[in-house]
Amino acid sequence: ADLVGHDLVGFDRGDEIIRGFTQHGIPVTRSSFRFRTDNQMVLWEAVRAGNGIGLGQEPLADRDPLIEKVLPDLPLPVLPVWLAMHRDVRTSVRIRRVVDFLHEELKRYSAGAGANSAR
Repeated sequence: ADLVGHDLVGFDRGDEIIRGFTQHGIPVTRSSFRFRTDNQMVLWEAVRAGNGIGLGQEPLADRDPLIEKVLPDLPLPVLPVWLAMHRDVRTSVRIRRVVDFLHEELKRYSAGAGANSAR
């Protein structure tokens, strides 16, 4: 509940973070967030720049000296990751190989292996 008294960074139209707070009994609205964006890269850079407390991928936070974890034991909601392609290129063998590779690497990253591997 103390988080609500701090500057928060969150999604604008997406309500995943708001629902996460609500599930923990902390009522927030979009206006509770000092900075809002639906672009996860912009959200991450806003947190890195000191605009407030926000959510991010733990492997990224672990590697970034500008990030300080707060409440590391707080269970966080799982946020979706989408891997999309235009339907016109779905049948391309080259595109399919890239998509398959990215899919496997994202699964490894999500499982915690991605932060430790180098390519």
